[in-house]
Amino acid sequence: MIGLIACCSRKLRTPARARDLYQSPLFRLSRTYVEQRCEQWVILSAKHGLVFPDEVVEPYDQALADLDRLAWVAWCLSTRQQIVDRLDTQGPFLVLAGARYQGAVTDLPVVDPLQGLPIGKQLAFLKQAVQMHRSSRRGLGLLS
Repeated sequence: MIGLIACCSRKLRTPARARDLYQSPLFRLSRTYVEQRCEQWVILSAKHGLVFPDEVVEPYDQALADLDRLAWVAWCLSTRQQIVDRLDTQGPFLVLAGARYQGAVTDLPVVDPLQGLPIGKQLAFLKQAVQMHRSSRRGLGLLS
């Protein structure tokens, strides 16, 4: 399974690896969630499209919500092409991203455990799932 998570507006002020650049609580929990469950994960960036976690990215201020319909469709098509070119599109994809970001994966096999949840419930779900995963691994003696 490949994880796809949305970028966020809260970023470091200096260039950093993408995994570290984004600073919102939702991004951080999403990152941990996909790291626990996926062989590979990437970020859906409003500016860059597909970004791998170790790519160094400069801070930017762009959101999909700010794009008009034509620009959003262009982002979806471009990002979809990046996914086809750079990832195994057999999937399935574990998607932790809002509907605007999911426009790039509409015809791919996706799992979206956060679908329809408001932000507070998304955070609660991810926090509980991350903690349960850690507890179960600790119980198996896989974590110290």
